[in-house]
Parts: sequence; structure tokens; C-alpha cells
Amino acid sequence: MLLQALHRYAEQRKLLDRLPFQMRTVHLLIPLKADGSVRGNGFVPLTTPRTVGEKTKEEPGRELLLPRFPGENNGGKAYYLAESFQCVLGVRKESGEPLPVSDAGKDRNPVRAFRHFWARIEEAAARIADLRLKALLAFRDQHLTEVEGANPLFDWLAWRPNESSREEKPEWHGRMATGDWRPIGKLVTVAFEIDGVPLAVPAEGWRADPIWQDWATTYRNKSFTEDAVPNEDDGGVSASANTICLVTGAVGLPVARSHKPKILGVPGLASGGYVVSFAKESPAFSSFGFEMGANAPVSEAAAASYALGLNDLLESRDTHFSVGGVTFCFWAEKNAEVARRAGMAIRSASQVSKFLKAPFAGIEGYDPKQDAFRSVALTANSGRVVVCGWLQMPVTDAVTNFKKWFGQLDVTPPGKAEEGDDEKAGPYSQFRLANAVLPKRKGENAKSARAQLRNRIILELYTKALDGTPVGTALLPRLLEEFVTALLTDNPKQNKKTFPLGQSRFALLKLILLRNLEEGEFMPRVHLATDTPDQAYNLGRLLAIFARLQKKAHEGKLEGPGVVQRYYAGAASSPKTVFPVLINLHIHHLRKLEQAGTNGSRSADSFRAKVGDVLKLIPNGADGRPDFMSVLTLNDQARFALGYYQQHAYDRAASRVGHMLSEARKAHKNKDAQLAELCLHQAKQAVTLDDYPDLFDRVNNFKLEPTQE
Repeated sequence: MLLQALHRYAEQRKLLDRLPFQMRTVHLLIPLKADGSVRGNGFVPLTTPRTVGEKTKEEPGRELLLPRFPGENNGGKAYYLAESFQCVLGVRKESGEPLPVSDAGKDRNPVRAFRHFWARIEEAAARIADLRLKALLAFRDQHLTEVEGANPLFDWLAWRPNESSREEKPEWHGRMATGDWRPIGKLVTVAFEIDGVPLAVPAEGWRADPIWQDWATTYRNKSFTEDAVPNEDDGGVSASANTICLVTGAVGLPVARSHKPKILGVPGLASGGYVVSFAKESPAFSSFGFEMGANAPVSEAAAASYALGLNDLLESRDTHFSVGGVTFCFWAEKNAEVARRAGMAIRSASQVSKFLKAPFAGIEGYDPKQDAFRSVALTANSGRVVVCGWLQMPVTDAVTNFKKWFGQLDVTPPGKAEEGDDEKAGPYSQFRLANAVLPKRKGENAKSARAQLRNRIILELYTKALDGTPVGTALLPRLLEEFVTALLTDNPKQNKKTFPLGQSRFALLKLILLRNLEEGEFMPRVHLATDTPDQAYNLGRLLAIFARLQKKAHEGKLEGPGVVQRYYAGAASSPKTVFPVLINLHIHHLRKLEQAGTNGSRSADSFRAKVGDVLKLIPNGADGRPDFMSVLTLNDQARFALGYYQQHAYDRAASRVGHMLSEARKAHKNKDAQLAELCLHQAKQAVTLDDYPDLFDRVNNFKLEPTQE
């Protein structure tokens, strides 16, 4: 199904027509005149503008449509018309010397690649006699032809210390058209321009240009040559004239022994890889005497088509994103804009609200009920592309599930809402959610067991977001363990911040609870729930109030561990044992507050009322005292943690609003009407965003004159 869907995707976009070409990043151009002599004083650097936030900067390199490599580039070969500067100009990458003439020894592959690069151009020039190709050969003959048994060094290259690096080690530098010398040692790709026109496929296409027409023919002739006929000595069975292509159902077409082109753009596969491959030397991949692609016959055209479709998805930020070691591609069968919007929503926190409010706005004549949303998840393993997830469903189902996912994740932030526009930004991004379960450690290897486990979590979360099924409670133990660890080790005073109250952690906690809700259980909400009888949730709230009371009693200068560090683990598992101790301790803190004068007494009354409101929700035992639960289950502990978080978030919001109103009153007293109005405006903005009804009423009913309040 996946290969068929990718094949259809490629057919709809006529990608097979561009098979001989691909986008490649070129860093430098060698400017030539029509006679092959150099034009100007140095390389022409190419850049691409990148905008991050409000700043735009030029990054090295520009994507140009250039010839694709036919077959396998496995050493001693070169791309046509654009390659690394070492390959084009014939120099040793690490030693600052021209390549030797002989291909013996350690220079075998670089020397052969240098020869191959120029041999391709010679062969093409012989076929079509194009003046631009003759100009390239004239340049080679003038600057790169063997002299007295050695290859010369091109004038625009120099091996010199890199003054911009700490150690100032020598490396290759290139002279730019401006006359300055720049280091070019890091994977710099070089192409040519003739009379100011880059030698690349123009925007209008390749069909009108003899160079690209010739390459399209050459590519198709060479692309499958090495795979066309199995070795007679192998004894292997090839596909017969009656062989059916498993992707298209066509009969009798040439079968691809290996599926080209390579898939590019999957993290961990720098030189690309294959979705389908057969190891010739492994008997396990041979059935009934068949070898390689004959085991699962797919025609050369269909193999190339599905590979081009996947590469097309991987080229555009609108149709893929990578999180950790997993890459997600997505598309809609009939409308590319729909898939782009959906992908932006799940990738970027800033796009979620916009997408969910009007997912199909501005798309005229579109019926989402008649369209299909498709998504594939990819990882890398030993040079191969691994398909670790495949989903397809009606677009309407995908949108419904998206809405449900983000609605269930939605939880009030503990402070200012986070913003961002990339794969890792925002509290509801796949990366941040997975990191809440299994934080990335400093120096962690991408291939480590921990990183691989995080990739599986990322994949599970993405899949559940699309198909609407429950996220397993198996994540809860690790999620809670990471929270408690962060809570107990958080120490901003010693510059050790572990951010235990991160919004992502509790968004995922809330979602897991909602998706595994049993009949009669408390249904978590976006904001603090002050009316639920759920004891586990209310006990979490109570601990948060006790912690804030202790901090207030000590005027924020508490030395050593507080009630949270001392008692959270016990309170969240065996409340009947711990909470009587906390009740007695909170009485001590109330008395300490009352000793701080009028303001202290007011604070003590406020805390006493808060504690009383929560305790009213907990049933009393026969002795008239709160009958705390003896043991909390895993789900109970999750609700306890959510209650603790949401009470903390509410108290912070109330504190912010109270401070703003206090500043407004102070400004009014000082006859600064403008500042007073600004503070009131900020308070109104805050309560609108926080969406707490009682705080909203407090601000709307606030009077600047205390006597009128």
C-alpha cells in the first residue's frame, strides 16, 4: 500500500520526468567565458537567505537543479557538472597538494573520481558538440592538465592557516570574486557558469536545452545498466516475461534488481539509503532461487517512481519534519495544501489554533470527505531506510483526530505561554512531549538505547495524534518518575534548574488520563478544577498550597529542602501516612505568618480559607478528621501530580494579577494615570489569556481607590 501510494503521488506530479535531475546545494561557481578562460578574479559564492524570527541572514550554498547520479556512487566516480572542489580541481583534501597522476595507493578513489568527472564532460561534448561543454574542457586543458608528470594547482586555491579558527590549522582556501580568501574545506560543492549563466537546469525546464536533453537520455541508459542482467555464473533466476510488478500490476516490464534512486534526507543516512533492498550474499533474501529484486518484482519505472515520490516529500518542509531520529512525511491524495496545513499544525505550536479553527479555509471547491490523508514515518538503520509507521485515513478523520489530540493536550501553562515555530518549540510539539517522558541527556549518542526508546515514544505519540487511539498508560511510570526526580533535584539557587513543572509533561499526563478514562472517574480539565470530589487530585492541590504557605511563612528564604522535597514521594503514594504530618506542619506555618503583623495575618487567613476549601472536598472518617486514602494507584498518582501542577499554575496566575493590580493602585496614588491604566490593561490581558473566571471578575470589579473597592 505504501509503495503504491508513493507511486501514485509521483505520477500525479509527473516526477518521473525529472528523474535524471535532483536539487543539489552548490557553494561556489567557477565563472568562465565562452572560450573557457576564467572570468573575473575568483570563485562566485552562492548563498541563500534564511529568516529566523525577525532576522534574515545569508547562509552558504544555494539549491540548483542538477544531474542526478545514475546507479551507485560507491567510490571513484563523480556527479556530472557539479562536484566537490577536490574532485573538480584535482587536489588532496587533507594535505594541500594536487592529486598525483597515478591512481595507485591511497589516492586511488580521488584520482579516479577526478578523471571520471572530466570524462563525463568529454563524452557529452563528443555526443552533442555544445559550446558550453567545450568551454569546460578548454578550462581543464589550460589549468588542470598534467605537466611534467604532475597535476598543477589551480590559481584560485591556496593551502594556508585558517585565521578564523582557534588553532589556525592549515586548510584549503579559495579566492573569491571580491579578492578575499576564504576557507572552503568543509564539503564545498563547485559548479560552473558560462558568461554569467550558471550551468544548471533553468526554471523553465530541461527539454529545450541540448545539454539536459542529452543527460536525460544518458541517465536512463546508465541508471539500470549494472542491474539489468544477473550474472550468469550466479545461478540466480531472473524475472520472466510474465512477471507481474507488485506496485502497478503491469506484466512483462524490466524488473529493478535494486530500487533506485536512493532515498535522501533521512537523518542518519548521509549518503542515502533504500526502502527495499536485497543482500545478494544473504540466502535469507533469496526465495526459490531468485536473487535481489526478482524476489519481490517491481518494475524499474515503478521503483524509480515511488523513490522519487518519497524524495519529493523529503525535500519540502511543507511535507515532512524530523523529530529526534524519526522523520514524518505526509500528504493528501487530492490537495497538497491540506496536508501542508496539517503538517504545520502538528509540527509547529504557533499553527495549531489557526489550523483547528479553519482547516480548509480558502480552498475553493474542496470536499475533504473525498480525500485521503497519508503519512509515513522513517528511521535509519545500517544504511537502510526503515518504515516504522504507515497511516492512511479520510482527511476528515485526520482533522477530527487532530482537534481531539490538541484539545486533550491543552493545559494551562505554569507561567508565560511558550512560543516557537519549529519542530522542537512549543509545549505540545512531539519532541517536547517525548522529552517529558525521557529527557535527552547531555552528550547522548543518537544510536544509544535511550535515544532509540525516545524515537519509539515520538512515533507512538504521532500515531496516536492521527488515529485517535489511547496513549498507553505504560508511559505513566516513567513520566511520573521523571517529574518526581526533577522536582526533588530542582535548585535554581545553585544554578541547577530541572524545570519540573514544564507544561509538556502535564499536557501529556492529562491526555493519557483522558484517553484511558474509566466510567465515573474524574475528567481532567484545562484549568484548575475546584469542584471535583476526586481525592487524589485534591491531595495534589493541597500539597501545592502547603508548599506555597511554607514559602510565604519563610518570606521566600527557606533554607534546605521544603515540604515538597521532603514529602512529595510519600504524599503521592501513601497519603494516609503523610498528610496528617503536613496538616500539623501547616498550622505551624500559619502561626508564623500571623506573627508578621497585619499583612501576615491577612495572608494566613487567605491560606486557611484555601486549605479549608480543599479539605471540604475530602470525606471525614469516624473521628471527624479527613479520611485520607491509604494507597494511590498509578492513575491516582497521575491525578495527584496534575492537581499539584494546576494549583501551582493557578496560584502563580493569581499572584501575577494581584501584583499588577497593586502596581496600578500604587501608580494611581502617585497620580500617574498613564501607568495605572497600563497596569490595569496588562491585568485584563493576563486574565483573558489565563481564563480563570474568578480572576477575571476580580480584575473587572477592581477599583483604584481602596475605599471604593
